[in-house]
Amino acid sequence: MSGKAKERKWHSIDDRSNRKQRLCRELQYYKRSGVRLLLNGRPSSPEEISRVCTFREDRCYMRDYISNDSHKLWGIGFDFVKDIK
Repeated sequence: MSGKAKERKWHSIDDRSNRKQRLCRELQYYKRSGVRLLLNGRPSSPEEISRVCTFREDRCYMRDYISNDSHKLWGIGFDFVKDIK
């Protein structure tokens, strides 16, 4: 493997780690604000959602903002959509 290929590989791992941390912090903020977090329709934690959504780059999750009857944010769902090939 060439030096540039190795750099890209490590850069990719760093990017994934940064994305995971940013997503986790964002979801922790929502959770502290009382917003429910769901992963494939089930209650979940910021850590679990950020791990699942950034672990495999060949899977796609859709974010869905859920409001209550007063149009206030009630929850955020992360639903598996498809494998990316």
